[in-house]
Amino acid sequence: LISYSVEGVHPETPAVEAMASMSRKRISSLAVLDANGKILGNFSQSDMRTIISSNFGALALPVGEYLAHENRVEFVGFNRLHEEGVEGTAGHKFVMDRVARKRPVTPGGEVGQELVLARKSDSLSGVIDMLVTNRIHRVYVVDESDVPIGVITCTDILKKLLQVAT
Repeated sequence: LISYSVEGVHPETPAVEAMASMSRKRISSLAVLDANGKILGNFSQSDMRTIISSNFGALALPVGEYLAHENRVEFVGFNRLHEEGVEGTAGHKFVMDRVARKRPVTPGGEVGQELVLARKSDSLSGVIDMLVTNRIHRVYVVDESDVPIGVITCTDILKKLLQVAT
């Protein structure tokens, strides 16, 4: 039932490029992954519902910043903190101190989302309960480091139920 192919982007990928990738691959969402493959968020077609002409420029933002902006939180671009010339500066120290003080503890918190994640050991009924209770379309299946190893969508479950019924 688990789709073991998780498509993802890094938080610095421009939102418009992520949209183009979803269109090319004919998928409705991408996992937002940090440099270690850990899930930071979910970028989906439904995130585009607020795009109107006055904020069309937001699509040029990196996905991490776009999601944070949409969810009214501040995103710290962790990918930039270790670039040459940045480490050791006053700005670097300020950001690192702030990150140490206010680090989101829930998956998705960095971009203003509350991700619901499953483990490979979770039952089908448990996953269905997660989807229904949280009114979501997909659950990422993650390992012990919150690295996605698969995804289960409502469509996957319906297809499986139809297979069993026929």
